[in-house]
Amino acid sequence: MKTRWQDWLVLILGAWLLLSPWLLQYFTAWPYLDDTAASWNSLIFGLVIVSIMARVLYIPDRFGTQERLTLAVGLWLIISPWALGFANAKLATINLMSVGVAVTLLSGYVLGTHSAGGARFGERFSRKGGL
Repeated sequence: MKTRWQDWLVLILGAWLLLSPWLLQYFTAWPYLDDTAASWNSLIFGLVIVSIMARVLYIPDRFGTQERLTLAVGLWLIISPWALGFANAKLATINLMSVGVAVTLLSGYVLGTHSAGGARFGERFSRKGGL
C-alpha cells in the first residue's frame, strides 16, 4: 500500500507542533505553569505524530492503526487546553486546536474512505450481492 498525501500533511503538522513552542514563542515563559504545560503538550504530541508518521512512511500501515492513533491524538489536542488548564494561553490554545482539528479531519477522512485492505468502503458495498 502506497503512502497518501494525507500522511505527508499530518507529518508536516506534527513537525510544526514540535517546533511551534519556539516559533510562536510560548516556550519562553518557563516559570508560568500554563505556558509550560502548553509547551510540553506540543513537544510530546508533536513527537508522537512525527514518530507515527515516519514509521508509516517507511512501512505503510494496511490496517488503519496509524489513522486511529492520529485521530486520538488530534482529539486530545483539541481538548488538552482545558484538560491541562492552559486555555488562557490564547496563542498556544489556538495553535493546538488548529493542529488538532486538521489532524482529526485528515485521519477521519482516511478512515472513512479506506477499509483495512485499502479499498474504498463504497466499493465493497457496490458489488453485486452486498459484502
